[in-house]
Order: sequence, then structure tokens, then C-alpha cells
Amino acid sequence: MKVLLAATAVCATLVSTAGAAGEGRIVPQGIAGLRLGMTQLQVKAKVGLPRKVERGSNEIGSYTAYRYRTYSVSFFGGSQVTAMETRSAQERTALGIGVGSTRAQVKALVPGVRCLKEFGYDHCYAGAWKPGRVITDFSLAAGRVTRVTVGYVID
Repeated sequence: MKVLLAATAVCATLVSTAGAAGEGRIVPQGIAGLRLGMTQLQVKAKVGLPRKVERGSNEIGSYTAYRYRTYSVSFFGGSQVTAMETRSAQERTALGIGVGSTRAQVKALVPGVRCLKEFGYDHCYAGAWKPGRVITDFSLAAGRVTRVTVGYVID
């Protein structure tokens, strides 16, 4: 089974709690104006101090996760952003796709998206499932987006 994203192991356990509404949009490499690869200092300079910082380790390795009001930002094995996620309907793509959108809306309005159910996981994603590549993953439950994760594929 593919490892979804470097941050899924952490982000799935986080309840997003980040920045002000309208700070940014979901884009292929970021959420809320943040980008993959930014340093911890750059994240803080862009959106301020997180409400909570979590540090730990799991099967992937050590991580730091910043929780904001509408999203979380993860740093695996270093100081650069490796993944972000939101469970908030406030963070949307430029065409309005985000938490609460239907599978049909995601398929119609996210370029290059592919939707499928695998290993009990229902989702739509844009990007390639190849190590080091970026995936934007729209988790689905009952046909609606429940979480959006942007991150690097790790294996």
C-alpha cells in the first residue's frame, strides 16, 4: 500500500486550527499562502505563530506540526514544510473546491484529478503517486470532501 503523504500520519490525528479566513487558497503546492518547502521561520513570518506546536515521531520519523485555526502544517525530518492539511470549509481552491464539495464538483473543477476508492480510502487526487512528487488529496466520506492534504509522496 502506498504511503499517502508524509503528513497524513500526523495530520490525520490533528484537528486543523489555523489562521484567519481568506488568508489563502488551496493550490497544488500549498494552503493559505504557504508552500511546500518553506522553512519554519518563513511559515511564522507569513502567517504568524501557531496556536499549538506538536513534536513527535512515528513510523516515518520525527516531525513537528504547527496547528493554526483552519489548517495544520507539518515538517518531517527537518525544518521545511512537507505537508499541509485543512478540514475547514474556509480554505478553497480558486474555483471554490474544498471541504464540503461533492465528488462531482471535484472531478469537474480540479484539473487532472483522479477519483477512486482503494484500501478502504475514498479520495480524489491531483498529482503523481511517485516518491518526491506533490499530491493534492481530497479525502471523501459519503461523497463529500472532508479533508484536503497537500504534500510530498514519500514512497
